[in-house]
Amino acid sequence: LPPTARMPALRFFIERRLFRIPQLLDVIINVLKEQAENSGEAARALQALYQAVRDTGEIDPIQTERLRQLLEQRRPQPAPSLDPELNTEALNVSRSSNKAGDALALLKKLAGSGDGAIPVRELDSFFRTAWPEGLIQPDDALALAGPLPKVILRSNRFVESAVNGLLHAQDLLASESGSITSRMLQILKDLESSPLHQTLEDGTRAKLENCLKLTTWMADFSMYKSVNQQLASVQETFATLPTRNHSSRSQVMGKAILRFLTAQGKDEALPHFLNNLRKIHEPLMWDRLGHTLQQLPRNSVISVDAFKILFKFLNDAHRENPNNGLLETIYWEYLMTAFHNLDPKIRKKIEAELAHNARWTEWHRQGGGWLSGLTGWIRRKK
Repeated sequence: LPPTARMPALRFFIERRLFRIPQLLDVIINVLKEQAENSGEAARALQALYQAVRDTGEIDPIQTERLRQLLEQRRPQPAPSLDPELNTEALNVSRSSNKAGDALALLKKLAGSGDGAIPVRELDSFFRTAWPEGLIQPDDALALAGPLPKVILRSNRFVESAVNGLLHAQDLLASESGSITSRMLQILKDLESSPLHQTLEDGTRAKLENCLKLTTWMADFSMYKSVNQQLASVQETFATLPTRNHSSRSQVMGKAILRFLTAQGKDEALPHFLNNLRKIHEPLMWDRLGHTLQQLPRNSVISVDAFKILFKFLNDAHRENPNNGLLETIYWEYLMTAFHNLDPKIRKKIEAELAHNARWTEWHRQGGGWLSGLTGWIRRKK
């Protein structure tokens, strides 16, 4: 790439989380190493990349350490404020136990003469110093943007930090009406149709758009007809959600598994669905699969085709890893319990279609003995 195109390309790679590809991350690090020494923009990109890598938690430790060392050598300084006194106030806010309250009082005072009384550059500098981690929790963001939207939302740094906070919110995908998360999301939705939206940096607008898309993910996912569309959606959502937002990631994986269980076998990609979920995040896939099978209510109606695929998938996985305790439990206990909780008509169809499958016969015989033993043990305890 020509020098003028490198930084826009790097920002794109970071925003789209393409750094998860090891070879590409090596290229990104090398380009940043060349440019960070004389470029404030590259130094800020390095900071953003390091933060994103830490949030992801899935990057090779050697590459993460390279980034950390490079960051120490090229750590960017906060953009200087036009008002040294405001910088001092921002430092005081950063140490406060009531950051949002103190920040709001100060900004109200400074904005007394009008919405644009505080220059945008000073606002950005203030939020960069007061919240140096670049993440403002939704309750703090709401406490600031609620009373002073026309002042606060002029700051690119605030919007970016507020979005980062929302991406970590445990109720992001299913926030209740009137909740802090829901109210802050509404403020940002309103921002999209405001003239202030055009003043944001491209990267912040893209991050805001991705965050707001997640709020309708549950409904949108239900509309996808093809397996490949569903997998692409899960993959994209996992790339957007920070690793630390375990609750939201669990909801995504659980929703995908439930959708699989009701799918019909017409899509040629369906037999590979669980394996592809496994590639996206294996530990979470096993966790949510076990949980979903445990929670199936009595007389559940699921797809016969999906159950046959599920049985083969678990049987193959169990043969590959016979000493995996969690897999053992899912295969023998949770799957058998789920099978017996199915609607009797569905069970009969499954038994008829797998009647000549030797693996099924063995599992059904051994699992039936296990279930009878467990039932007897429970009765004796009573």
